[in-house]
Amino acid sequence: MEEEKGGEPVLKIGEMASICKVSVQTLRYYDRLGLLCADVVDDFSGYRYYHPDKIGDYQKIRHLKDLGFSLEEIKRFLQSPQSLQTAMYSQKKNALREQIRMDRERIRQIDQACEVPEQGILSLTAQIRALEFTDDPDVVGRWDYCGDLSPDASFDGEAGLLPGDTLLKTIFFLPGGGHVWTYFWTRGILYFVLAERNIIVPNRYRTVTLGDTEYLLLNWMVDKCLTEDAADCTRIYRRVDRRAYTEKETFVAKDDLELPFVPDDRVLGKWEAFDLIRDPAGFSPHPSVGGGRGMYTGLEFFSRGQCVRFGRAGSGTHPQPLSYTAGVLLNPTMGVAEHYELRHVDGEDYLIVEHKSGDYLHLGKIFCYYVFRRKQV
Repeated sequence: MEEEKGGEPVLKIGEMASICKVSVQTLRYYDRLGLLCADVVDDFSGYRYYHPDKIGDYQKIRHLKDLGFSLEEIKRFLQSPQSLQTAMYSQKKNALREQIRMDRERIRQIDQACEVPEQGILSLTAQIRALEFTDDPDVVGRWDYCGDLSPDASFDGEAGLLPGDTLLKTIFFLPGGGHVWTYFWTRGILYFVLAERNIIVPNRYRTVTLGDTEYLLLNWMVDKCLTEDAADCTRIYRRVDRRAYTEKETFVAKDDLELPFVPDDRVLGKWEAFDLIRDPAGFSPHPSVGGGRGMYTGLEFFSRGQCVRFGRAGSGTHPQPLSYTAGVLLNPTMGVAEHYELRHVDGEDYLIVEHKSGDYLHLGKIFCYYVFRRKQV
């Protein structure tokens, strides 16, 4: 409530604090700093009284504080002419920009720290990010496998090549060193990702031309090179074309996702990851690889064909919105239809689902199956 004090309308400190939504202690502190002084201090009681105009002064202080000014800076600001205030605004803006830059750098360093496990080995993502790319546009296109070169032999054609056991029957060099399945490239090197070992293997290549045919000579490091110090082998690929492929165009498997919806009430609800298996025919309810170890932790089926698949923490796999029809999970992001089978064993329900990863898209093969167990509510 306003009172008359020396002929001027003033506010008690408590009323001022209530209007400004600030504590009385803060107003007393601002008074001691000379930042927001009381207009009248009763000599007998020590009570502070404020003119209503001081409400606007407090709001100005609050505004500057929200912008990041310290109380000392605010005091200088309020005592400065307009031209100097404009300069102080500019200085604060530059300081905030520098703080943002430093914060972003700290975030980057934290991200890198999170990618380094306790044993100090960089994650595959961090390893890939650290590799520099040098373009080699002449190698872009498709190359098909011809065979392996005999040890210590020189390459003079396909006639003397030996058959080799390789999954890379075709290599696609995408523009810009683009990633295909488990490999990517830079000038002179084809990198192969060995996820199970958490390493990226550099395989050197060069090209030669015999007659009208171009060949790629790839020094391939087989597993024995890593475990037994064996020599690498030279694999020969023949150029097919110079087309600038996209990753999707390299897929050999293409599933039909335009399946009509057929309800399957048997699978509605939540399922938890139980196991990874190679052969569904030999499934028994005893986890073989640590109780559902893998990138997925669960599934949840809803009515009307909706489904969500959940990823394990730290795997980088976020919850995936999927759809389903009876017997098939449909994943439009990957472009695959994964068949599932429901089994009832020892009083419990299990769901066996095809795992169609890059191996399937690029080789047309399914190497493992997820097993989910119905989650008890």
